[in-house]
Amino acid sequence: MTASVKPGATLAAEDCQKKFQDDYVLDEKLRSGSYGVVWTTKHKATHEEFAVKVIDRTKLKKKDDDATFREIDILKDLKEVENIVKLIDIYVDPQTFYVVQIFAQGGDVFDRLAERVSYTEKDARDLGILLLKTMNELHKRKICHRDLKPENLLLKNKLDDTSILVADFGFAKYVPDEGLKTRCGTPAFVAPEILVGNRYNQKVDMWSAGCLLYMLICGYPPFQDSSHRGLFRKIRAGDYTFHDKYWSNVSLHAKQLVSKLLTVDPSFRLDCDHALLTTWLEVTSDQLSSRDLSGSIAELQKFNARRKLKSAMHAVVWSIATPFRHAKVSDLLEEVDKKDEKSIQLEGELEAEKQKAFSMARTHNRKFEEVYDLGEKIHRGSFAMVKECLHREWKQKYAVKIIARDTKEDEDVLHEVAIMNQMDHEHIAKVIDFFEEEDFYYIIMELMAGGDVFDRIIDMKTYTEKDARDLAKVLLEAVHYMHKCGIAHRDLKPQNLLLQVSFSA
Repeated sequence: MTASVKPGATLAAEDCQKKFQDDYVLDEKLRSGSYGVVWTTKHKATHEEFAVKVIDRTKLKKKDDDATFREIDILKDLKEVENIVKLIDIYVDPQTFYVVQIFAQGGDVFDRLAERVSYTEKDARDLGILLLKTMNELHKRKICHRDLKPENLLLKNKLDDTSILVADFGFAKYVPDEGLKTRCGTPAFVAPEILVGNRYNQKVDMWSAGCLLYMLICGYPPFQDSSHRGLFRKIRAGDYTFHDKYWSNVSLHAKQLVSKLLTVDPSFRLDCDHALLTTWLEVTSDQLSSRDLSGSIAELQKFNARRKLKSAMHAVVWSIATPFRHAKVSDLLEEVDKKDEKSIQLEGELEAEKQKAFSMARTHNRKFEEVYDLGEKIHRGSFAMVKECLHREWKQKYAVKIIARDTKEDEDVLHEVAIMNQMDHEHIAKVIDFFEEEDFYYIIMELMAGGDVFDRIIDMKTYTEKDARDLAKVLLEAVHYMHKCGIAHRDLKPQNLLLQVSFSA
């Protein structure tokens, strides 16, 4: 059976007997893999140039063959959406798929950005708006892409750096009412709910979009590690930060949007409608054009060099049925489980991480006072007050730092929380929760009931050089850990050395 239509028309005529060779001529081979080859091709009648994926059906398993038909149906449904790689023609015979699509002549967005000599936050914002608007069109149709990543953001032509096209719908699927459950995607960009095996919906695309927005601004992914196990742990904990070297010149509104997308709990993560209403998208172009991000270009170049090396090593295939294109997350998770002697309890760990390592990105629909009860005052400073608080559900006491909101200080507060969230060390106070409300910030931390170390030393009846050595060792271990994370404290003093519990003299 073959099916064909004129370029750009709606696919129909399933009983059409015309063959691909009747309408098109193959031109230049772009890439190839185990199951197919991608070519540029010209339509014989119009002489228009397209890309065609020629897939050998004899090498496909039935589920991959079915996935190809599913992708074709989704692309038909998206024919009116502007910023996607549109399906032009489809020819199906027993041995081969010929899938003709728009040829994105501009190549990869991130490759193009790496060639620039100047780059501003306005440039990043323009690309981000197009990405969010495109995903909104998908999500309105209950379609989940499930594989947003740098390689799948292309450019229509070589002259326009902002005319993006979202590509590769091989993992895309319609979302039923009960949600999806297949663990798939690309490791560095996959959402935490996919990793833990929970049912999920279009919100997983919003997490991936948050990763891409982060990259568009600073040039590197928010989550990186030398092993998949370490990478997945960071994703499940929302363990990322806004490194000052690349984010110091970025507006607060951009950081807020990224934070609200990289939210571990999908029920608190922004959907497309709300993301498109955030303040960053309303800031004037003049304001963002003055924020230079040229320093991110070098990071983009490093990222591109690494991924091209991996691509060459693995010789991956660019095809319409992506399950055989790269390793599935489910396979990687199996490998992780085998390497971990204790066997990672994914779902349990995610719940533990919610209490142990708060992600700055976890925004709330509820107010602080709906979750916590305030207790006695612990300390008052020039800019903040610290009080005890009790979590109503967990019945656990914490300390809450209450900071009056001031536009000039907003960025500093969010930066502080992001840095604290990045660290996980037994001798560094942890952030448990964070609320951003109209008048105040609430930073919930571990309660250091033991008080100031130096106050305790004064109360001791005996104090030896060994005691001093032991305390110094703890301090140096904590500082060493911070420095390994690329973080300088800059305010080490007696009042900032606290004890979690009392100890005997």
